[in-house]
Amino acid sequence: MINRKEKIEKILSSFQTIGRKLTQGNRISSTKFPITPAQWHILHVAKHHPDINIKDLADLLEISPSAVTQLVDGLVKNGILTRKLDSSDRRVIKINLSNKIKKHFDNLHASTIKKVSVVFEALNDQELGAFYQLIQKMLSYNTPLESKN
Repeated sequence: MINRKEKIEKILSSFQTIGRKLTQGNRISSTKFPITPAQWHILHVAKHHPDINIKDLADLLEISPSAVTQLVDGLVKNGILTRKLDSSDRRVIKINLSNKIKKHFDNLHASTIKKVSVVFEALNDQELGAFYQLIQKMLSYNTPLESKN
């Protein structure tokens, strides 16, 4: 019988495998909008947080502002995001979905859900519900990782 630590190690490995399955060959894109999984996270946040700035975007995604800037640069270059200066503070740049992507966002999102759903086909509705509840329980547990050594 495996102990708690070994189970957690196996779960971590499983998360990594599932992550690879979710992204393997599943670029979240269409021929019009080549979007990587990392860029999709940016778009999703920008959709739900209009006029977000780089710092806040980085905080929400828990990655560095320089990493966010690189991702945003590619999306701006492809006309998927727009940048505009904050009228009250010219040092702040606000990020938004471009009109070009706004029209297609819901279709891209539906396509993404369809692709990702394949990974969950192994679960019946009851198992999927239990999995969801367990994930929510884990996410609501607010103990910082640093305090658990």
